[in-house]
Amino acid sequence: MTGDALQYYAVLGIPATASVEAIKARYRTLLVEARSKIGSRQIDVQAITRLREAYLALTDPQQRARHDHDAAPCADGPKKHILRLVDMDVGEVCA
Repeated sequence: MTGDALQYYAVLGIPATASVEAIKARYRTLLVEARSKIGSRQIDVQAITRLREAYLALTDPQQRARHDHDAAPCADGPKKHILRLVDMDVGEVCA
């Protein structure tokens, strides 16, 4: 994921319950709109890059599940940071 605040569903303007077919259709629609604006310099290349990144993440079942898991708030409250010394990996878990 490019940034912590990046929400792929918001980039594509679709609900989290959208089917893969709906994601593909929305991506194609937004891509056509974005490409039409390139000629008039109303959109930057980063916008198209974000669209593609969101599309690729949400149409891949494993990446979508990871995104949904990472974006979901903890049921029991805020996250606390942990440090696992065995593999030197820093992560977050629900408190």
